[in-house]
Amino acid sequence: MLHVRRIRLGHKILIVCLLACLIAPCSSTWAQRHPRSGTLQLEAVDAATDQSLTGLIFLKDGQGRPVKPRRVRGWHDYLLLTGQARIRLPVGNYSFELDCGLEYAPRKGQFSMQPGARDRRVLSMRRIANLAEEGWFAGDIDFRHRERDALTLMKAAGLHIACLTLSASSRATDATVRSEEHRYWQTNVVTDEDTSLLAIGLADEPLDASSLSTFADWRMLKKGGKARIIAGAPDHEHFPIWLAHGLLDAVQVANASLTRDSAKPAQTGTRPRDEQLYPGPHGHGRWLHDIFFHALNCGLALPPVAGSGAGKSLNPPGYHRVYAQLEGECEWDKWWRSVEAGRTVVTNGPLLRPLAEGFGPGHTFQGIPGETLRIQVSLDLATRDKIAYIDFIQNGSVVRSVRLDDEATENTLPELEFSAGGWFLVRVVAEVEETYRFAMSAPFFVDFGQGLPVRRKSVEFFRQALDDLAARELDSSKDGGMRGASQVSREEWQAAMDFWNARW
Repeated sequence: MLHVRRIRLGHKILIVCLLACLIAPCSSTWAQRHPRSGTLQLEAVDAATDQSLTGLIFLKDGQGRPVKPRRVRGWHDYLLLTGQARIRLPVGNYSFELDCGLEYAPRKGQFSMQPGARDRRVLSMRRIANLAEEGWFAGDIDFRHRERDALTLMKAAGLHIACLTLSASSRATDATVRSEEHRYWQTNVVTDEDTSLLAIGLADEPLDASSLSTFADWRMLKKGGKARIIAGAPDHEHFPIWLAHGLLDAVQVANASLTRDSAKPAQTGTRPRDEQLYPGPHGHGRWLHDIFFHALNCGLALPPVAGSGAGKSLNPPGYHRVYAQLEGECEWDKWWRSVEAGRTVVTNGPLLRPLAEGFGPGHTFQGIPGETLRIQVSLDLATRDKIAYIDFIQNGSVVRSVRLDDEATENTLPELEFSAGGWFLVRVVAEVEETYRFAMSAPFFVDFGQGLPVRRKSVEFFRQALDDLAARELDSSKDGGMRGASQVSREEWQAAMDFWNARW
């Protein structure tokens, strides 16, 4: 039987109430001068080292509405905390959450601001994991904030890699990978908003998104070796075409459609899910994963990645991230080589580090024909949310879900058995109802001498998607193509169908 090697549960959120939920005025004179407001000075420090931390504050008023004080930098519903932040607020009741990235337990609290109040508070943040010390480094491949804010926000989120994405109407002005304090970012990244395709520049020449108006343009970009191409939305209706033409280098299994507090319904251009099979916010996340699993079942061993869309979406930086396992210090090229090798874990919450027989994600096990291969899996898991269950997924099916109770430190896990080639991975799902909070490893592979098998059911999944696309989108326009910015011609559609028919 398999056993969890170690689980560190950190889901009991620390609660702090400032001044017993009351920030009172320090003097009657000050209160008279500021009868309608008060001031709070905040600083976050590491509980073990007392080192000052950069973080994000989610501040709400008594009605639960986000608050954006003057002279404090903020976006959407979060504010940036660097050093000692001085916040002036109107008199009233407030709640807050201080977040210094997934590797720290968040701090939550409530307070009442009194007329003329002046107070200073230092909030101690408890680290629940230090993945960089274990060789795991986090990246956000869809980071929409301005470059001038990149380094500070990367510190706040605990990121080492960020791809600063430009819109489809923009042209990158610099192809340089920048670095400071062992953190790396690049602005030579463009996206097609209609398809969510991402191009991450490889060459010295800056990318021009406006020149990528058709699918043929994206294919030439890939063929020229000028960019890594990422599928930002596996549920997009063109995904089977991208797969068939060999366009993709990786697939986002966590994207901006899954936000911190909700999961958005399918948008225009995406393949709708069956809401009876995939109900609610969790259903949307599982649908994205199952499409990725179908690609694996067709023999297409693409690595999973993640991007938050922070700066455009409602997500804060690094909400969705991909951890890549490296030896030694983090460097841009070395991190990407690890991603391409599938040595990754995608997460928006739990911090999962799995091993199978001592090997990490991306490893291929060799089986002997006629014999059964049995594989033991162990894992490290640190989490800020309560964990609902751990899925063990083999060839696209959940072969076992293991539930954890609050006091669990070791749980009996299933043994994975293979008599033919295939793949498996581990997924952890948090007990959060309003959105799909999870961690998922890249796949491990099993080869019995014939490579990764192609499964008929998954091929049919993509063939049907192409048929549905043709019925909806093929029109009688002059060029005989499909509508949309990244236009696909009839010939390109037919070539994709031929690819899937050949695998049928």
